[in-house]
Formats: sequence, C-alpha cells, structure tokens
Amino acid sequence: MARDLEVNEEYFRRNYHRRRKVKRTNRIPQLIAGGLAAVTIFGAGTLLKGKPVEEAPTVSYVDTIPDERVAPDVTIDEINALNIIINDGDCNDTFIENICQKLEKNGIKFNFTRDAENVDVDNSVVITLDQQYMSGNNMAILGQYENGKINNSDALAIAMNGAFSSSNDGIYAGRRCFKPDSYGGVTARVPTSTEDAIDKDNVSFVTLCFGTNHSDPALIANSIVEGLGRFAAFRNEMKITPSLADEDLIYRASTGDSEWGLAEKFNCNVSDIKTKSDMLQADDAVENPAVKKINSLNGSANIIDSSKNKTDNVETTFNN
Repeated sequence: MARDLEVNEEYFRRNYHRRRKVKRTNRIPQLIAGGLAAVTIFGAGTLLKGKPVEEAPTVSYVDTIPDERVAPDVTIDEINALNIIINDGDCNDTFIENICQKLEKNGIKFNFTRDAENVDVDNSVVITLDQQYMSGNNMAILGQYENGKINNSDALAIAMNGAFSSSNDGIYAGRRCFKPDSYGGVTARVPTSTEDAIDKDNVSFVTLCFGTNHSDPALIANSIVEGLGRFAAFRNEMKITPSLADEDLIYRASTGDSEWGLAEKFNCNVSDIKTKSDMLQADDAVENPAVKKINSLNGSANIIDSSKNKTDNVETTFNN
C-alpha cells in the first residue's frame, strides 16, 4: 500500500486564497559566485502546522549500487561551475542562514534569492529550500512537473533523492495545490513556484521540502553538496556517453497511462516500471529504468577539494 505523508494542508488553502506577500523588507544581497560572502538574514520565520492529508508516494528509490561501480571523482570547482542559486522558498530565517553558512564552509559558491526572484538565469542550477509544504519528520523532493526533456531537472532530482535517501519520501512531479469545488475543495498537482518562474530551457531546478522537525543544518548542507556532486558527475558522464542526455528520466503519468504503455515508451519490460503505490495513478512520477545504467546517479561522488589537496566522500546519513 502507498505510504501516507504529512502534507501541510493549510499551506494549500493559504496559497489559493492569496499570494504570499514578501514578509521581509530587508533583502539579502546575492552572493557573488566568485567569492565567499557571509549571509545575514533578518527577522523570525514562522512555521505553520496543518492537518495531515494523504499524499501518494510516486517514485521508487534507486536500487542499491552494485559493488563493481566506482564512485566518480568531482572537484569543488566543477560543482561551483554549475552556477548554483539557493532559493528560500519560505524557510525559518535561522534555518536557511545556517544551511547557507555550512555550504560556504564546504567551499560551495552560490547566489541567494527568495520567493523565486531572479532564478531564470542561463545555465544555472536552482535549489529551492522549503519548510511549509511538509509537516513533522518528513522530507520530499519536488521535481519538474512538465514532461519532455528540456533541461537536466530530472537528473538533479534523482541526484538529490540519492543524497537524502535515508530520510526522504521520494520524488514528486510538482506540488499539490488546494482548489475549491462544490464539495469543499480538492487537491491537484501543479508546477512548483520555482518551475513557474523559469522560462529558459537551460535552467535545472529542484525543490527540497523539509518538515518542521528537520533541524540539522550541517547534515542538510552536506547532503546538498553530495547531491550537487552527483549532478556534476552526471553532466560529466553525459559528455562521454550522451545516449541518455535527451531522454525523460522521470515521467509524470497522465490519466489513461498504463504500465504496459510506459514499458513501450521506455523500451523495457513491464516489470521494470516501478511505482510506490499498488497501481499506476495520474501524476505519479515514474523513473525511467535506464537510470540504473547511469553510474553517476547510482552512488556517491568523491568530492575533491583541490585547495585542501584531499579527497572527501561526503555522502551522509541524515537522521530524523
């Protein structure tokens, strides 16, 4: 049976009836990608609690990496060349500030923004952090809603899913949104605010949603670095073996789709189509079985910091 997730229902209602206004008058200047600037965030964030509603898990975890795989080497410089943007999607101020400081300490260079402002930047990688969507101890990864290989957002979501695999509930195609009807309201899946804000085809993005009980910035920052390392390794791998570079790695199912139809689409056996629920449902995020052939998305990355002349495997165990 599908696992129930604690999703913040009040978040859906609040976002339907009014758009969130910018609550802070003090803006954080963007961190210059060529240097390490301190992040100072003012104000106290507010965490909302809501009633749990059922959220159907939609994508299977990546299978255990075979012993013969070799973790790819990735340098900090290669990660920083991704043109990273950290977007505050409504987090507690201290929470997001501490994560940014830990990322800087790990040598990661990035620009910072809030509410998806200035995220539509050529050849950038946007990591949105959110503390409103989930409740309790849960964490979820919201990937691209639209199908079709436009950018590398699918690979980015899979990379982050692997980095946070010990503590997260999987990948979802977009977010759930509250919509009123004559029966008192329903929820439907729609693109995230980050996806809505991006028009350029060469921008990759993902939203990491943390429940209110996730509170260790160091572990979160280390897992983000690990996910970025896997993603940078994916980009390197696709330069050498580009056979999957133009394929959907995650497909959002539509009404009328079947496991047999997806097997034909992915050129695989029906048994290779994996979902968390008992049967395929509309809006399920289905991972392309060919992902198992991509070495960089099936294991940790060896992060090399040339400035310190050492190699660190930064794969972490994220405890609830």
